[in-house]
Amino acid sequence: MNLYLARHAEAGNANSDSKRELTEFGKTTLINSIKTWKQYIEEIDYIITSPYLRAKQTAELIKSEFAGSTLFEDRKLTPGSNSEDLLEILKVLESQNILIVGHMPDLSYHVSFLVS
Repeated sequence: MNLYLARHAEAGNANSDSKRELTEFGKTTLINSIKTWKQYIEEIDYIITSPYLRAKQTAELIKSEFAGSTLFEDRKLTPGSNSEDLLEILKVLESQNILIVGHMPDLSYHVSFLVS
């Protein structure tokens, strides 16, 4: 399995943390990053995202560039997520290429958990 972890792109402010939208700069930076990713990643089978707006918008932009990928959200990826829950998500999927869109610092904890 190839597992890719991506933090949501730059988001603005909002009254509710879960409703923060991507900024134009965040969208542009993400689109440019995806062009580079595509030099190394041929396909993504599943994109699993936090349900927070900024993560969903990030996942949708990634999906638009990786045709054929399946996108779904999982509440287990909201800020404060734990690595055991991430493992449960991954065990259900039989796939070669999975991309997780989440939040920091959770993603760094997941990387540390997965490589130890």
